[in-house]
Amino acid sequence: MPREKWGYFLLSGLLGNLFPALLFSYAGKHMDSAVSGALNSLTPLFTLLIGATVFGSIITRRQTLGIILGFMGSLFLIFVGAKNSVSLNGYAVFVVLATIMYGINLNVIKKNLGGYDPIMITTCIFMTIGPIAAMILFSGDFVEKVRNTNDLMPLVYGSLLGVMGSAIAMMLFNKLIQKTSAVLASSVTYLIPIVAILWGLLDSEAILFQHYLGMSIILIGVYLVNKK
Repeated sequence: MPREKWGYFLLSGLLGNLFPALLFSYAGKHMDSAVSGALNSLTPLFTLLIGATVFGSIITRRQTLGIILGFMGSLFLIFVGAKNSVSLNGYAVFVVLATIMYGINLNVIKKNLGGYDPIMITTCIFMTIGPIAAMILFSGDFVEKVRNTNDLMPLVYGSLLGVMGSAIAMMLFNKLIQKTSAVLASSVTYLIPIVAILWGLLDSEAILFQHYLGMSIILIGVYLVNKK
C-alpha cells in the first residue's frame, strides 16, 4: 500500500462504503424502499455537481442532460413499481447525505487513486475501514446472534452482499472509473432499477408498458452521458 495514499484510501472507504451503508440501513428501517431507491438516484447528480465545483471536472451540457434524463427515468421506474403509495419523511435526509458521500468518493477515486490497480484500490480501502467496521460489529449483540441457528441465514446473505455487492462490484466499478469518468461511472446507478425488473421476470412478475418506457428513458440518458 503506497503510504502517501493512505489518507485517500481511508476517506474513500468511509465515504464510499462504511458511512453510506450505516445511513442506508438506518433510514431503511423507517422509510419505504421505493423512496430510498429513488433518492439513491441522486448519486450521479451529486457526482456531477461536486466534480464541477470542487474537483474542477469539465462537464458538458449533453452529460448534464443525460444525468437528468436518467434520474427522471429512474424515478418513473421506481414509483411505477411501488405497490403502495410512498411518502417522504425526515429519514430521507440520511439517504441524501449518503448519496453526497458517494459523489465525493467517486471524484476522490478518479482524481487521487486513478493510477492504481482496481484490485489493490479495493483491498486497501477495505483494509483501512475493516478495523472500524469490526469495532462497530462486535460492540453489539453480534456474537449472541451468531450462536442462534435461526440467524445463520441472514448472516449468509449479509456475507453474500459484502462479497458480491461490495468487494467484487467495487473492483469492477474502480476499473470503470479509470477507463471513463466519475460521472459516467456514477450513471450505472440508473441501471439498478432495470436489473431489478429483469430479476422480477424470473420471479414471474409482469412487465408493463410503463416499465419499458422508464427503461428507455434511462438508457437514453446513459447513452448521452457516455457519447463522445
